[in-house]
Amino acid sequence: TGELTGSELVEAPPGILTFTDEWFFGVNDTQIYALDRDTGELLLDYSTVITLNGDISASGRIAAIGDQDEIVIVETQNWTTRRTDFGLGEIRAVSISPDDALLAVGDTEAIHIFDLQSAEVIQSVGVGKASDVHWLDGDRLLVGTSDGSWATVSLDVQELIDAVQDSLSRGFSEQECLTYRVDPCPTLEEMRSR
Repeated sequence: TGELTGSELVEAPPGILTFTDEWFFGVNDTQIYALDRDTGELLLDYSTVITLNGDISASGRIAAIGDQDEIVIVETQNWTTRRTDFGLGEIRAVSISPDDALLAVGDTEAIHIFDLQSAEVIQSVGVGKASDVHWLDGDRLLVGTSDGSWATVSLDVQELIDAVQDSLSRGFSEQECLTYRVDPCPTLEEMRSR
């Protein structure tokens, strides 16, 4: 409804991204910051020049903020930060997995999945112009591109392996024979003997 439900006594800089019962977390043109919600004490003050938004994990324990061509990882339990260069070009999207273990980073060429502890790439999916990435669950992403397209992308390669194995272990279906105008429709044994 847009009705005011309450106000805070703590004065915060612009750019609050999220808050818990204990703290506010925000990003603006000059800093990544966190404030104690009761006292207004500055818990984190990280100077930066932000070039894109970031993501806060569902648990609230990790934040990942794009800073030029690097990512600043913030651990909210102790407000420690680490800067990681994933060796990518223009970072366009950042999203933390539901279990806080993986980071999806979109650039102009692909979506790259990184292990947050080791900062090593686990998988890359060739989705160009990715400008938005959101985890739907542990192995599916919702990806938006700069041209306005949206798609669900599965990171589970077992689905692809199963489909290939299935196609190698059967002959053409009647519908496939009709579609491709194969007459007579060969059995798997006939296909293998050719």
